[in-house]
Amino acid sequence: KRSTKSKRSKKKKKAAVAGRMAREPTEKWNLLYDRLVHYHATHGGSTKIAASDKANDDLRKWLVNQRSQLNQSLTKAEEQGESLSPHLQSKIDRFEALGVDIRNSNRRLQYVARWNEMYAQLCAYKEAHGDCLVPTEKSEYSKLATWIYQQQKEYRKFKEGKGNSSKLTADHVVKLNDIGFVFERREKFLSWEERLEQLRQFKATHGHLKVPTQHPELGQFTSKMRREC
Repeated sequence: KRSTKSKRSKKKKKAAVAGRMAREPTEKWNLLYDRLVHYHATHGGSTKIAASDKANDDLRKWLVNQRSQLNQSLTKAEEQGESLSPHLQSKIDRFEALGVDIRNSNRRLQYVARWNEMYAQLCAYKEAHGDCLVPTEKSEYSKLATWIYQQQKEYRKFKEGKGNSSKLTADHVVKLNDIGFVFERREKFLSWEERLEQLRQFKATHGHLKVPTQHPELGQFTSKMRREC
């Protein structure tokens, strides 16, 4: 029951934020925007406010919130094939006139390029080995194995309907399905001795025992051992 109430409360808060963002800018909003314009003009055309700049700390936090909220509204509208309200579009235009990247376009382009690069590597592996079951113990496939693990994590969010928090898109899912990608991790039970053997192989390959938490096979095991020791 508490979980249901919490979800309803979060939805109401999101709806309230969306409603405020869609309305005409308030006097306070305009005052803060004017301060940002002044900052932009006096700092060489930059809107990157340092955390150490205490005099403009409230302006920095406001800008971070505005970017986040406007980006969410923009992403939602694009996913649903809808147009933004005139007030929302006006806010985005005003920020982008100062060079503020509301769309996170640079990050998106980098993510898309990286995703396509790793997908191409997985396709090449499938072509050579006949499946997408990339081994985790071989250093030559360590980056690809980690990327696969990340896709499996993102797929769980995607499947649970957490579209806003999942980086995986429907197009990604289709592409991965086309090559027989295994979305659900199938972890088999391994004895203590077998896990130790995996650790020995990891050290022999990498020269250390600093196993990253996202390692598909040893991540959870070593994290648990650290907690219990």
